[in-house]
Amino acid sequence: MTCPALKAAQKDGKPVVVVFDDLSLNLSRLFVIHVLRCPTFNTLAGQAHFVAVAPFKVPDDATALAKHLGIHDLPALSNLSVKGQSVNDIVTATGAGDEAQMLQIARKAGLNTGTPGPANAAPPLGTIPPAGCLPTRHPDLRELRDAGVTYPTQDSN
Repeated sequence: MTCPALKAAQKDGKPVVVVFDDLSLNLSRLFVIHVLRCPTFNTLAGQAHFVAVAPFKVPDDATALAKHLGIHDLPALSNLSVKGQSVNDIVTATGAGDEAQMLQIARKAGLNTGTPGPANAAPPLGTIPPAGCLPTRHPDLRELRDAGVTYPTQDSN
């Protein structure tokens, strides 16, 4: 896959966070519009390179990467390590989740996360925090909580 995020990661060694989505799907839309815009999630900026892709529409690099990582359900979030030409999966989760679940995945990938919620970081001036930020009480986001996230199995090493 040739993309600026992977090239930058080859140079600086930071992980790459890949969001696999399909905005025609309700859960993907809720995930991208609400959870990925949360103030605490956005404190991860600078610690990793972020890229959003829409696989499975056409046979392209995004589809090949999703297949390589074993992703079949959207949305999905993968944290990748890039060393030279080698791209390795640190942790991947599939399914929609809330901000706390996404921060848990980021911590598994070694990123330094804050405490979820609007108190940790203010939204941009003149905007309100998205409804998926903790505490989540927004009725439209019950789907996110009910859908859950599938975590990879942990090695006992």
